[in-house]
Amino acid sequence: MRRNDKTRHEWRKAYKEKEELMIERGYPEVSPHDFYRELFPEGSLQSREQDGKGNIIATQIRPSGKGRTKQWVVDDSLERLDKVVGDEFGLIPPISFYGKSHTKKNAHELYAVAIDIDYVGKQQLKNLLKQFGNGVQLRPTYLVSSGKGVKNRFK
Repeated sequence: MRRNDKTRHEWRKAYKEKEELMIERGYPEVSPHDFYRELFPEGSLQSREQDGKGNIIATQIRPSGKGRTKQWVVDDSLERLDKVVGDEFGLIPPISFYGKSHTKKNAHELYAVAIDIDYVGKQQLKNLLKQFGNGVQLRPTYLVSSGKGVKNRFK
């Protein structure tokens, strides 16, 4: 599935097809807050300065000319998730970090393996699910389909 050749209508149609397939195959949809709370269980992230736990770094990327890229440190309350969840291009890796930048040096703990299926066609997704079932591919903790602004997470 080529990224730049699709219209908004085509993106929505492809997203709906994948959503239907995922639900049909027994992958329930999960809300963004439940998704991140399950990835980062209560008490697993920093709740106050210097408590020895990592935090999440959420990044909001703006298209060229539309403002600056911004980052937020998200602690155990998950309050700052709303700064990025629902944005057209927000990134929150399933990793906790020490400090305010997501570098290899600051990485603390990997909480999950998440695979983004935005640019995967329906047949490619079927093949991937079959490979998970056959043990050919590592089964991720989550498949994430944001649909270029349409949000879904499947467990």
